[in-house]
Amino acid sequence: SLGNQNIGNYAYFPTLPNGLYNYVLNGSRLNYIESPALNPSEITWEKVSTLDFGVDVGVFNNHLSASFDWFQRDTEGMLSPGATLPSVLGTASPLENAADLRTKGFELSVSYNDYFELAEDTFSWSVTANLSNSKTKITNFDNPNRSLVDFYEGMSIGELWGYRIDGLFQTEEEIANHADQSFVSNRITSGGGLQPGDVKYRDLDGDGYIGEGENTVDNPGDREIIGNSAPQYLYSFLANANWKGFDFSVFFQGVGKQDWYPNSDSRMFWGPYNRPYNSYIRKDMVDDMWSPENTDAYYPRNYGYIALGGSLEKVNDRYLQSVAYLRLKNLTLGYTLPDGLISKTAATKLRIYFSGENLLTFSKLTDYIDPEAASASVNLNSPSTSANRGTAQTNPFSETYSLGLSLKF
Repeated sequence: SLGNQNIGNYAYFPTLPNGLYNYVLNGSRLNYIESPALNPSEITWEKVSTLDFGVDVGVFNNHLSASFDWFQRDTEGMLSPGATLPSVLGTASPLENAADLRTKGFELSVSYNDYFELAEDTFSWSVTANLSNSKTKITNFDNPNRSLVDFYEGMSIGELWGYRIDGLFQTEEEIANHADQSFVSNRITSGGGLQPGDVKYRDLDGDGYIGEGENTVDNPGDREIIGNSAPQYLYSFLANANWKGFDFSVFFQGVGKQDWYPNSDSRMFWGPYNRPYNSYIRKDMVDDMWSPENTDAYYPRNYGYIALGGSLEKVNDRYLQSVAYLRLKNLTLGYTLPDGLISKTAATKLRIYFSGENLLTFSKLTDYIDPEAASASVNLNSPSTSANRGTAQTNPFSETYSLGLSLKF
């Protein structure tokens, strides 16, 4: 049993945040002091208990080895905001030891190594494969109504609640006969109304109105769990070989399952749907926007700001992305000169090598967005963003090639 002491110093004391205004008066920036935020009456470190079962196996003179670990980690008194306070209070709930959670998972590693004689020299090689996975659930939180604004008992960390999409509207008649979706398409309906090419939401509860109901687990309106932003089934593969001074290594890594819904500032994904003046618009997006001549398009008709606070900002299954991937992360080929060739120098070892990074990537995402860069994160300090949607504002990871010389004296 351990304690997580990652708590700020004097977190139980109310403080007066201060700083400098950005504008200048009489030649200088003015100081300001803010009202103190709410502070918890009691706060302590989290208590973590771990149960672990493991087995290590080696056979064939340890040429083949495997390691497996199963673990269950219970966190008591996790630091998180308490129950949501009335909005008229004007401040957020303070961090408290308000939640308990349980994480279950496993780690598996399998390795094989061997050698044989090849052209009067020893050829040695090894391979290692790793696989791990874990899932975390809230086991206790004071949320009797199971509001989706807060943590709730039984909640899977990273879960994404979203709407189902039945494609894009194609005709005015289809719009007139559909459920009222003014809530989810508020920016469009307030600016001229729905038109062919707009997103068509599915009326899951059949009440004729697309909405979020009471925003609870039992009455989520027309939403349901459509994915999870926590990475699942992380894996890697490493191979090495050595022969006659040559060395070779290759390393693959990947994620088997992970969902990502681009947040409103993911400009590389949303382009003009985020802000119409965005200078970065992907060509594959331009070719896949709805128009009367392109009715099978993936994206709706071009309409600014709807990803910033309109229909596309609402999490839905049509634009939910898989950021699962397999990547050739590193490939290295080297050659170490024989001792006889460097014996007359001050060096005791000289190695020349070529290395490449991020050489191949297999992913369902567009080539313009990197699955590692776009990957959502899980935030345990905020119930409303425990399934952080993540952004895509950076270029894909670059392929990097390097040629080097390693000397040892």
